[in-house]
Amino acid sequence: MYAFFKEKARQFYCHLKRWSIKLAVRQQNLLKICYQLSKLIPDVSEQYTSVKLDIYYCEKVRALHAFQIRYTLKNIGDYKNIVDIGDSSGNHLKYLKHFKPDLNCVSVNLDSRAVDKINAEGGKAVLCDAHKINEAGIKADAALSFEMVEHLDNPLEFLRNLKKIDIRKLIITVPYRRVSQVGLYQYRDGNIGFGIEDVHVFELCPYDWELLFKYSGWKLDNMKIFYQYPTYLPFLRYFWNWHDFEGFVGFTLVKP
Repeated sequence: MYAFFKEKARQFYCHLKRWSIKLAVRQQNLLKICYQLSKLIPDVSEQYTSVKLDIYYCEKVRALHAFQIRYTLKNIGDYKNIVDIGDSSGNHLKYLKHFKPDLNCVSVNLDSRAVDKINAEGGKAVLCDAHKINEAGIKADAALSFEMVEHLDNPLEFLRNLKKIDIRKLIITVPYRRVSQVGLYQYRDGNIGFGIEDVHVFELCPYDWELLFKYSGWKLDNMKIFYQYPTYLPFLRYFWNWHDFEGFVGFTLVKP
């Protein structure tokens, strides 16, 4: 009986999340770009190396991609040599090259499976630890990093080493938290045997991320929040904080 009600609760929460995201996409004017991205890459179920996504997560990822790509297109400027650090599928660069065909793109990942996958599909990927990005021999004008920095043991080392190369602009998205915290949920639950792609180390509020950016020598140009719920239904904020994240935040950083 307990298993039955647990499954019914899971289904209810899943439906509520899907409904919330659909309303959020409409309210935040992401419907058009969601449609465009779905035409370019119809199936995002293999976005991540470690898990195949179900229908709900595909919709969630699609909405997040729409936010990330629109934000990037608004902030990338005229830079043409782009590196995507932490890229697990090559999808973001495929999207961007559709809108800006003259881009010269390369992906970076610590996981050899992701690197092999991207190269096999015609992309260009390099095996490298993000902490040591300055040792990868990559020449680029601008860098992207989508939902990667929260996975790093030492985000300051990453940010400082990235400043040592010719990168002039850095666009980052991370989960949005109003209050900073340490993630490491797997350790809290007593689990072992998980990969770096599954682990969040630091989940910071925007103000604390900005402090790290300043301390590592980057200047914040602008930021934007994507909420996974329509803001005219603010009670959903508490539901998302309980089950996932309230949303995601994008930062555009430049060298001072």
